[in-house]
Amino acid sequence: MDQELDRLRAKLARLTGSARNRPLIELGQKLFEAYWRSGAGRPESRPHLAEAATVLDEAYGYFAPGDFLRGQVAALLGLVLGARYGLHGAGGPERERAIGLLDEALSFPRLPFGLVLNARLTLGQLLLHRVLAVMQPGELIARASRGDTMVDQRADADRAVECLRAVRGGDAEAVAGPMIEVAEAMRNLMDAVQHGPAAVDFSGLFQAITALQKVQQRYGAGIPRPGGLPPLPGLNEADDLARSSPLDRPVAVVHGDVPAAPHPERRPESQPESRTESRPESRRPAGPTVSAAELRAAFRERLGGAGPRVWPPLLALLDAEPPGVDLIDGLLGLATRLTAAPGSGAENHLLLATALYLRSRVDSGGWGDSDGGADRDRAAHSLLAARDALPGQRADVLSVAYRLAGLLDEVRTPGDLRSRLADGFTAVTGALRSAGAGALAYPQPTGLLLLVAATGRFEPAAPGAPRPERLLVVGDGQAGPASAASYVRSAAQVVDLAARRRPPLAEKPLFVGVPGGDRLRDAFYPRGVFLHRPTVDQVRAGLPASMLHLGCGVTGGGELELAGGRLPLSHLAAGGRSGGVAVLPPATAGLPALLAALLATCYAGVVAWRTPVPPAEEAVVLHVLHQHLAEGSIGAVRTVREWALDRRRKAPPGLPAELERAAGSAALTDAELIHHGL
Repeated sequence: MDQELDRLRAKLARLTGSARNRPLIELGQKLFEAYWRSGAGRPESRPHLAEAATVLDEAYGYFAPGDFLRGQVAALLGLVLGARYGLHGAGGPERERAIGLLDEALSFPRLPFGLVLNARLTLGQLLLHRVLAVMQPGELIARASRGDTMVDQRADADRAVECLRAVRGGDAEAVAGPMIEVAEAMRNLMDAVQHGPAAVDFSGLFQAITALQKVQQRYGAGIPRPGGLPPLPGLNEADDLARSSPLDRPVAVVHGDVPAAPHPERRPESQPESRTESRPESRRPAGPTVSAAELRAAFRERLGGAGPRVWPPLLALLDAEPPGVDLIDGLLGLATRLTAAPGSGAENHLLLATALYLRSRVDSGGWGDSDGGADRDRAAHSLLAARDALPGQRADVLSVAYRLAGLLDEVRTPGDLRSRLADGFTAVTGALRSAGAGALAYPQPTGLLLLVAATGRFEPAAPGAPRPERLLVVGDGQAGPASAASYVRSAAQVVDLAARRRPPLAEKPLFVGVPGGDRLRDAFYPRGVFLHRPTVDQVRAGLPASMLHLGCGVTGGGELELAGGRLPLSHLAAGGRSGGVAVLPPATAGLPALLAALLATCYAGVVAWRTPVPPAEEAVVLHVLHQHLAEGSIGAVRTVREWALDRRRKAPPGLPAELERAAGSAALTDAELIHHGL
């Protein structure tokens, strides 16, 4: 132990500023552990406690109110100061600061359980000591005579009972049980004087004093306090708790750090906090809650990557030389806070897993772990915690998850993380097979990552390598492999679309403002409806359509521009979710929003233009598309592309004579439709 303490002290001697925060916490924890091992309350163990208070006090100053790790440091420092007060005779100012720190620590919702238990136990006892300081029998009678109803003391006793009842049971019972009896007896004392001097129940007052003395007689002597009232059970009884509890000593398990904050001014040790400041309700941090979105933005800024996404620079970091410790600590702290933030998604565990892996490459990150293995194990655990969220994510997220799993598989046993990630895609592979798709592809910087329908496993595919038939690609369709049959937003969307009912296209076709739409209706959809100058009411009446072909204007927000008004995206959901087909007009700014709305509601397949062509050539392409659409929208798009690229192409059957010349136009080789969905 002494060698480990010397190593940490030497490490701190080489560091300055925020780089000291993690080693300070580690040293403070080790010193407090050494204190308990050498005998709590013994004079020879006191130097360890004093040094622990000094280093933890410095560490506490590096974190702003509300920072995740500040709660753990506040708890540990509060326990250290509580031990100095209870076991070594430190004065009231030490007790007051310990109360404030422990109360602040308990306001953090994700404090480790072991710290919560010991913080509540210690806070309850310190609050009772504060009450006892002014509750000697003679003082009680004098206060009652002058009308002091002891509101502050009653609040302290109530808070103490709240803390102690929360830890009753098991190993804590031997300490908490007697203290609760003491607190309840003290509350009876205060009840006797609560109505002022004219209504003091002196009989009840003396009965309560007698009851409190009987409690002391049952539990024996504890820490001596001035005056005639008996003392509380001693804090050194907590040594028995610490030795027997599975939680071991009251030592924080520190998993990561938060970004360094400016060191706030701290009042000198000799200057006591005011009584008002140490009240529980005034000691709780009141800083604003930081949202998950703000934390994600801060994480991206730390990475220094361009663009709004955190994943591309994070992927690059995995394969680069390890970054500096300060950057890793900052990322780890933000990721830790992010996983605990309100509204945070499970995919944020992947950020935490990546930060833990990065730390394992440059530092052990833990205690008694010389090679970073503990961090790698925690990284694997966090990666699997994100697994169920991965089917709903974009390609760049999967790139990070798959790469991280591979890196961890190289250094851990068993090396099965990539297989376990694929196990979270079982429903996806089933949907791929039911849709007749060979694989789902995630574009990577070095090629494609394929989720193969036949095996349910991930397989990398280098550029130019053979591709499975009917390849679905995760992406927006603006760029992608030539072998792509269709694009989907995510693997989860494949599952959703594959489960939808597919109405026959001829069931309820609707053409909305499409030039030449009447001709297409007459040629392919005898029961279809063509609206030349459609109104909102007319379009709403035709929804949901089994085949919806839009030729009207689209706003920047994706709304349909119709005669006399606009049709909101929400109206496209009329009739519930189904599996129709939609055809979009040539590109406008609002098409991404419209596309997302269509696939989220009544349409499983959407045909869009990647490269528009002049009106005559466009009419020919649409004729060929609708000629084959009933055979399946994905296949129809592929047929159009193959026909357009054939320089010996012939005019399709049924094409009006005025369009036959356009059917031979060289411009058709540039025409490119893309398919979204299934």
